[in-house]
Order: sequence, then C-alpha cells, then structure tokens
Amino acid sequence: MRRWAVLTVIVLQLAVLAAMAGNREYIVHFGQRVHLQTAPIDPRDIFRGDFVRLSYELSRVDITRIADLRDPVKKGDIVYAEISPVAGELFGLTRLTDVRPKTGLFMRGRVMSASTGGILHIKYGIEQLFVEQGEGLAIEERRGNRQSAQVPMQVAVALGGDGTAVVTGYRFSKLSIELLRVTPPQPNDTTEQNDSDDPMSPKFTLKIKNVSDESLTLVNAGENCAFELYSLPGNQGDITNAYRGCNDAWKEKPNIIVLSPTEEKSFEFDFNRPRWHVNKDGVILGLGQLGPRDRFRLIYRAPEASVLAKLFAENDIWIGYLPSRAFNASGRID
Repeated sequence: MRRWAVLTVIVLQLAVLAAMAGNREYIVHFGQRVHLQTAPIDPRDIFRGDFVRLSYELSRVDITRIADLRDPVKKGDIVYAEISPVAGELFGLTRLTDVRPKTGLFMRGRVMSASTGGILHIKYGIEQLFVEQGEGLAIEERRGNRQSAQVPMQVAVALGGDGTAVVTGYRFSKLSIELLRVTPPQPNDTTEQNDSDDPMSPKFTLKIKNVSDESLTLVNAGENCAFELYSLPGNQGDITNAYRGCNDAWKEKPNIIVLSPTEEKSFEFDFNRPRWHVNKDGVILGLGQLGPRDRFRLIYRAPEASVLAKLFAENDIWIGYLPSRAFNASGRID
C-alpha cells in the first residue's frame, strides 16, 4: 500500500511537470511575441552549463510611479506587469498591478523583495537564457563592460494568455553606446544660481557607434532633444525634467545623422545648462543640487511617428532607444 502511495505521488509530480512543459511549449509556438531590452551578467555557471543571466527595467519597479496595487505587496506576492511598445518592436512597462488584466499584453511576475524606499524586485521566469557551450562568454564580450562601449541585448519573449513569459531568443542592437565624464562638476548656469558657492554639475560625452554592417540614420533636434534624462527608480523624491523647449525644437529642421558601419558620433552634455535642470517636488534644481543617491540615465530615443512622417520614410530611420549607464550628480558612472 505504501509503495503504491509513493508511486502515485511520483506519477502526479511527473504529470505536473509534463503539463508545465507542454504549456510553455504551446506559448513558444502560439504566444504573442515581444522584445525586451536588457543587459546580461555572469555568463557562466560551472554546475549548469553556459547561460546568460538577464535583468530588465521592469524587474525593479518604483511603486510610487506606475504601480496600481490594492494592498501593500510583500515577498512572494503575484503581480502583473502591463507592457506596451516604447520604440519600434521594443516593449516596456506601463503599469504594475496585483489584479490580472482583462485586456492588453502583460507578464506575470512574483515579488522577490520590497525595499523601504518603495522599490519592488520582481522575477518573471525569464531571467536566464541557456546557450551552447562557450557562447555565454561570446555574448558577454559582445555586450561590452563598464570600461567600454556597450551593445544592448534585446530578448525575444513569447507571452501566454495568463501572463506566463518564455524566452525564445535574443538579438543585439545595431548601435553601441558609451558614456564618459568630461569634467568634474561645474557651477550651475542659471540666473537664480550665480554665486561662487553654488552646487556644481558634471559634463559628459556620450558616444553612439554603428556596430552593424549597414548604414543607419539617427535624428536629433536642438539642445539634444532626441535625448532624455531618466530618473531611476529609488531616487529621493519626485524628479522630472524641467525643460519644456523640445516640442518647439522638433518643429524646426532636425539634424540628420547618417552613420556608416563602424562610424561613431559624439554628443556633449553640459548639465549646468537649464536644458538639463529638473523639477524635484516642485522646485527647479540643477543636478549638482541633488544628493549622490539620486541616479539617472541618458536615453537616446527615436522620434515619434508623427515627427518621422514630416521628415522622410520612417524605414530610413533607426527605430529604437539606447539607455546609457547610470550616473549621479557628482559625475560618478556606475
């Protein structure tokens, strides 16, 4: 009798595993396909073969920004990340909820931890990509590191109707990005802040390189309006861009930048300029007036379709977005 009980348990466990495997296989073949931009870390594990660990922007969510949660969440809770296109075929997080959405695309995740600052760390079951022996190191070399230009990795994911996500492949961006600090922080350039003891803001150079085998076209506007200053989750207070001149800048003739294969373009960013000042809890500040725990990224983003239509055929322009490494007001780059 005891032997039959053990066998029954084993059969049930195998049946559950088979059902799970069958469901994932079904999602791979029939699920909705999207691409998520990410960066791999730690390409090897001697016990499990070659794999790439993956982290995503939607893996670390500031619940004060885009969360819609009925109750405070805790470790182990199920949440749903609603996603939508952010640039071309790339998708990003638009809302986080603990209620399963009835429409739209979403991913089912589990809360791994919740910090006191309102940051949720979430796993969606797509944090590892297994590759052939030796391929993990090749991926890491192509991605780059903190001392060199980096090529963003874009992961293909299939979504099931219940939000289950399955990794189906990957590709690399056709452009690399590198952020370099040019000078230590300098005094902020504003009429309200012109004393010698004012806080200081850094200057950066950002390099974008064509790493594909075809020519690519970028579009920029005055004051580098193709770039945005992105305040990272976990920053102290509500920080948004204060500059409002980019809508008018795009009405003028934009700068067309054609990059041949291996060609590189540098962009200068002086954070003393009002263009890069921020609104923190209703007060206009330069980056130098923020604390070292406030961190940002510079993001190049292709213009919207309505802007492209006024230029020339949308297919002639590279569509996507490129996030830089994170940095703080003192100029430190992660």
